[in-house]
Amino acid sequence: MESRFFASCWQAEKHCSSSARKKHASRPDSCYSYNNMRPDILSTKLFIPAYPANHVLRPRLTDLLRQLNQPDGRVVVVSAPAGYGKTSLIASWIHAQKCNTAWISLDERDNQIVQFFAYLIAALERIGISIDQATRELLELPNIPVNELALDVLKDCGCFAQPFILVLDDYHLIHEKSIHEVLRHWIQSFPANARIVIISRQDPPFPLARLRASGQLIEIRQADLQFSTQEIVDFFNQVMSLSLSTKELTILEKRTEGWIAGLQMAALALQTSRDREQFFRDFSGTHRFILDYLIEEVLAKQSESTQKFLSHTSVLRQFNADLCAALLQEEQFSAAGCQAMLEKIERTNLFIIPLDETRQWYRYHHLFSDLLVARLKFQAPQVWTELNRRASAWYDDHQESKLALDHALAAHDFEYAADLIEKYVVTHWRVTDLTFFMAVKQLPDELLSRRPGLCLQNAWIGVITGQLDLTRRMLDMTDASLASLQQKESARLAPEERGMLAFSRVLWAYLDDMDNQHVQVDPTFKNAILSVPEENVGMRNSIAVVIGSIFFMEGEFKQAVDFFRDAIDRDIANNGTNAIPIAASRWARVWVVEGKLRAAHDLCAQYEAYVRERDIRRYYVAGNLLILRAGILRSWGQYDLAEKLVNEGLALHRNWPVPQGVFIGLVTLAHIHLNRSNWEECAACLEQAKQMTLTIQIHPEFMAYYQSVLVRLWCAQGNTPALQQYLNQCEEGDDSFRFESRRLSQVRALIALERKKEAVEILTRVAAHAQAAGRSGHRIEALTLLTACQPEDQALASLEAALQLAQPEGYVVLFAEAGEAVANRLVELQHRLRQQTESHSLAAYARSLLEFIQSGQPASPAPPTKIETSLTASLVEPLTPREIEVLRLTAEGLSNQEIANQLFISIRTVKKHLQNAYSKLDAKGRVQAINRARELQLF
Repeated sequence: MESRFFASCWQAEKHCSSSARKKHASRPDSCYSYNNMRPDILSTKLFIPAYPANHVLRPRLTDLLRQLNQPDGRVVVVSAPAGYGKTSLIASWIHAQKCNTAWISLDERDNQIVQFFAYLIAALERIGISIDQATRELLELPNIPVNELALDVLKDCGCFAQPFILVLDDYHLIHEKSIHEVLRHWIQSFPANARIVIISRQDPPFPLARLRASGQLIEIRQADLQFSTQEIVDFFNQVMSLSLSTKELTILEKRTEGWIAGLQMAALALQTSRDREQFFRDFSGTHRFILDYLIEEVLAKQSESTQKFLSHTSVLRQFNADLCAALLQEEQFSAAGCQAMLEKIERTNLFIIPLDETRQWYRYHHLFSDLLVARLKFQAPQVWTELNRRASAWYDDHQESKLALDHALAAHDFEYAADLIEKYVVTHWRVTDLTFFMAVKQLPDELLSRRPGLCLQNAWIGVITGQLDLTRRMLDMTDASLASLQQKESARLAPEERGMLAFSRVLWAYLDDMDNQHVQVDPTFKNAILSVPEENVGMRNSIAVVIGSIFFMEGEFKQAVDFFRDAIDRDIANNGTNAIPIAASRWARVWVVEGKLRAAHDLCAQYEAYVRERDIRRYYVAGNLLILRAGILRSWGQYDLAEKLVNEGLALHRNWPVPQGVFIGLVTLAHIHLNRSNWEECAACLEQAKQMTLTIQIHPEFMAYYQSVLVRLWCAQGNTPALQQYLNQCEEGDDSFRFESRRLSQVRALIALERKKEAVEILTRVAAHAQAAGRSGHRIEALTLLTACQPEDQALASLEAALQLAQPEGYVVLFAEAGEAVANRLVELQHRLRQQTESHSLAAYARSLLEFIQSGQPASPAPPTKIETSLTASLVEPLTPREIEVLRLTAEGLSNQEIANQLFISIRTVKKHLQNAYSKLDAKGRVQAINRARELQLF
């Protein structure tokens, strides 16, 4: 009697088939809605492999698989070396059950998060699971938010009413940790009507022991898969019709140990062997030697044309007749001839696997393919190279840029590979496809020296990854190449080449900035942005952010913000999110230094809202902005939320090969631990950050923060030797903003070592410079530290000045970190302020700081942001930043269409925001809502 799970699968399959055909009757390929949206999806990877009709029946294994019907049965792991029939077993079982099955044949390229999820979603949609449009759009991002996407897809699976199975074939090719994490979570959270099957040559990194103990795991291993004595008899004497004797079968069983691939190749060799007795005498040795022998025997018995076809097409991961014809380029191997050959090879069981039911696409058995490739490379390396060139050209003609580049590089045809990179780089840069972008690193220097554009691309990779030695080397080559061109062109470079020269100057300036040297910003830097084609928005934005960051380090905040705004405006103009998060986080950092904590917090929230409204939650938002917001929350004493946000940011940063974000996240987390007096955890985070500096160069601003937290830790521990050594090794520097954070750390060490006179000299200068430049954040810190080392009257004056600056922004932790001396001064100052009528508010602030110092918890919730301040007093539900923005534009007299055009949203979305605003403001119409908003000082 059919099991309940598979009986319901059978009913679901009938229902799904009929309803799906009816729903998508207008589309010829209705099962591939997502595939149609993403042309880079290879539909052949989603087909359940076919299996021969006369295969060996294996009831003992199918009985194991029937355990999936048990309520606790969640996952099947089929784990064994190559050639044990893992895929064939599951494919034949799936076909027999007629259950909804999402099948993915994995390969090495699927270690890319984007590609893995693209195929996962395509496979699920193929069986009728509806994946939300917003979820699918996440895959168009340069780096997807893995946790959010995994949860969204899991929720969509939970909405599918019918039983189904997810099969991941060749899972041993996956080594990306974040993919393992997703599946570990899915195994525990998968819907009750669904099962997961993992086919792999090695155990997946999942908690198998726990699954086994809870009865959730079904395991099929090598010992299960190897042919039994009876199965060997059935295979040779029934399936292959070889009529072997018991003695001969015993020899095969003993020497192959039931290894199916070896048995299959032995059968093929026996079919053409004239001396069976000699065959069995020579049939000995380990699997490797048996395989070498059998391959020679099998291939040697094939016709010359078949051997050539097998050998030449082995360079391809999967192929159809047209692609094979493009490689072979002979009359007998026309497209029709190649199709006939493919069908012939399949009939003769030459280790070929059809990937679709119409027998259009095929692949070789992995083991067979490996052997064919090895023989081809050894026997005819020039042929191997030429075949890869032809494959590259075919894929290029069919707009398969990644596969085209793979084969060009495999052929060591670096000139053509360079052409491909230049041809497709704009497309891949737009979505920050760094896998393609970084392929330039494989090109030889000699070639790069003749292509300054590619040199610059490689230099930019060094900037992204923190490999600044690479950047320096590439910039030297770029400048030399452009100088050579300038001599040839009689000192006149083309506009594009002049743009490259400007871009090179920007990167040289960035290198000086990274070495913590002062940078004289060249007025021609703007040309570096203009030199990049308009359609390459990502590159233009990146240059703008680099220039803005240089201005920031030079203390030129207005110019820095101008460049950050430029990147943001360009993104908004393209309705994109390529640079907004990183540019917004740098802009917010300006405001933090200026002491505008609430404004910085609001800026982060505003652009988080911008991204969310587009149903996208990009890496940068969850990385840079979350970590920055965590730092602000830490300064308000909101440690729990700060730690939550910084951990989320760190988790998402680790999916991106840009190390600076991970470094600053670790230091921020260390600072939170320090404020909680968790010194061991603080030291551990700082050690992780330190290890990163051994292999990459970290931005000086982030290094200054690292040193600041480290000095704070030593001060808290009373580590006098470390503090003394730190002061002895302090870098020389002037009183500019570039060295201001380091000066403040130096002062903390001096105070801890009772060298207060030196500390006062430095702090007096820092406070004066910060006041003159409007850097209130640094001035507050300098005044607070002065309080710890000045005579009483001066100390109280400094502390009162610090409180006046800090109170509107809600600073809390900074005063607690300053130590016992400052706490004592706070007591004295509070007493004085309470006696002054006009200072009651400041006295209350001083009291709240003392309560925090004593309890470790803020006396009140986190200081409200500008938005929250105006709303929480009278509104049940606050307006979102976008609702306020739409209402403000309405108040300025813009029509709905004009607002939609300016904000790059639809009129429908504008109306939705207005309706939400009216409801929250309890307004009956536009005029009343605007008046109410003005009363609340929303704009």
